[in-house]
Amino acid sequence: MGNLTGSVMLEGWLARMFYVSLYRMHQVALYGPFRTLMSMLGSRLGRGTEPRLKLH
Repeated sequence: MGNLTGSVMLEGWLARMFYVSLYRMHQVALYGPFRTLMSMLGSRLGRGTEPRLKLH
């Protein structure tokens, strides 16, 4: 991600936030804002019920 912005280097948390926002903009273009919002809420709720580590 750092090379895509020219002379500005993005690393760590900030690079991840840029990537996530780019991905969400792509989803909005494909599915629309409502469906993207529902997908975001579903993944947020699902995180609480799924284990953090897959053991098998």
